[in-house]
Amino acid sequence: LEFFIFPEKVETVPTYAFFHCESLLSVTFLGKVTSLESYAFQYCTNLQNISIPESVQKIGIGLFSYSGLKSITIPICMTSIENRMFYRCPNLSTVIFLGNLTSISDGGFYNCPSLLSISLPESLTSIGSYVFGYCNFRTFSIPENVEEIESMTFTDCVNLETITIPEKVGYIDNELFFNCINLQSIQILANITSIGSYSFCNCEKLQSISIPESVTAIFELAFCNCSSLETLIIPANVSTIETYAFAGCDSLSYVLYLGEKNPTYGDEIFYDTDIDVVYVTPK
Repeated sequence: LEFFIFPEKVETVPTYAFFHCESLLSVTFLGKVTSLESYAFQYCTNLQNISIPESVQKIGIGLFSYSGLKSITIPICMTSIENRMFYRCPNLSTVIFLGNLTSISDGGFYNCPSLLSISLPESLTSIGSYVFGYCNFRTFSIPENVEEIESMTFTDCVNLETITIPEKVGYIDNELFFNCINLQSIQILANITSIGSYSFCNCEKLQSISIPESVTAIFELAFCNCSSLETLIIPANVSTIETYAFAGCDSLSYVLYLGEKNPTYGDEIFYDTDIDVVYVTPK
C-alpha cells in the first residue's frame, strides 16, 4: 500500500489504522475528517508529507511517531501537540505553525535529529517533558508567554549553545539541560524560585551563570560536571543547597555567597572541586 485516499464520508481515522505500513508514501483526505486517533500512522517510515485537515478536532497520542515525515504544517484548528506526536521522526526538518498553539505535550518532538530549528508561536504557554530531547538546535527561542517548561525538555541537545528563559517561567525543572555539552550561554529573565536536580549536569562548556535573586533552592547535582564554570555567586535568598550541587566543577575557583545566614546544605556540595573556602559579604 503506497497511496491512500480517504472518501468524503470518512470522519475518523482509527487507532493503528496504518500501523507499520512502511510502504505508505501519501495520504489524501477528501472529506472533513474530525478525528485522527492514536498511533494511526506510527512506523509509516516512508510517509514523508501529509496535510492535517483543518476540520480535525481530536488528535490521539503518538500519531506520527517513528514515521518518515520530512515536514509538517500545524493547522489553525490545533491548539496542542499531543503526547509523542512526532516522537522519533528522524527525517523531520520543517515544522510550520499556522494557529494559536498553546501547549506541546510530553515527547512531542523527542529525538527528531534533523530538526535544526523551529519557530514556536507566541501563543504557546506550556512545554511538557522531554519535548525536544536529542534535537540538534544550536540556538533556541522560547516564546515570552511560556509559563511552564517541564523536566528533560532539552536533555541531550548536544549542539545547543545559547538559550533564554523568558520572564513567566517559575522554576528550572529537573534535568532540563542535562547533557547539553555545548551550552555556553543561558540568560534567565524569569524570577525563578528553584533550580532542579541535574538541571545543568554535564554542561561542560558553561563558563558562567547568573542565578536570579529570586532563587531559594538549588537541588542535588544541579550543576554537576560543569567543568568550565569558573566563578559562582549564590544569591542571598538561597536557603537550600542539596548534595553534590556543584560536584565535578573542577574549574571553579571562586564562590561568593550573598546571604547573611548559612543555608541548609547537603553533603559534598563542592565534591571533586578545588573549593575549600566560600566567601561571604560582610554584614
